[in-house]
Amino acid sequence: ASIYHQSSLYLFLMGSWLFLVINLNVDALFTFLPEGYSSGRWVVLIISIGTLFNMATGLNAPILFNSEKYRYGAFFLIVLAVLVLGLQMIMIPRYGLEGAAMATSLASIIYNSMLLVSVWLFYRLQPFDRRNLKVLLVLVISFSIGWNLPVIHNPFASIAVNSVVITLLFGAGVFFLKIVPELEHYVIKFLPFLKR
Repeated sequence: ASIYHQSSLYLFLMGSWLFLVINLNVDALFTFLPEGYSSGRWVVLIISIGTLFNMATGLNAPILFNSEKYRYGAFFLIVLAVLVLGLQMIMIPRYGLEGAAMATSLASIIYNSMLLVSVWLFYRLQPFDRRNLKVLLVLVISFSIGWNLPVIHNPFASIAVNSVVITLLFGAGVFFLKIVPELEHYVIKFLPFLKR
């Protein structure tokens, strides 16, 4: 249970930071690619949401696959394959590239939800606590602020400034909400004036 909680929290933290850095720099990143790739910014966002949900649910797959209930995991993999195929057949004709991203992301969310529910039903284990909600709060606030940062037309400067601002915002939120007690110890060691 402890490892399950810790895996969920730390993967969610890392995933949230990557989500912010990638999605709030995506326009600048696309300037390095040939013209026409910029339409993929929504694909990046959609895939990021599915990946973040996968990370936030922690080690549910290893728990199930390494237990006597591993057959359920194998069945869920088959369901995942069918879901991806079915959703792509429905969504790609309607929405094109974004449809492919939506199909992949939605299938991943459904698959991880099945694993999450199964681990809860079989072992009464779930990976979330208040700290996960705090991470979500910091993510939403950081994303809202980052989305409204002034536009810098030089892509190198834009990526550098956005990444620093986002990291400081996200890190400050994690620190002041005491999401990771170990982080507080190391921050205070180097910045003793922050001791509370």
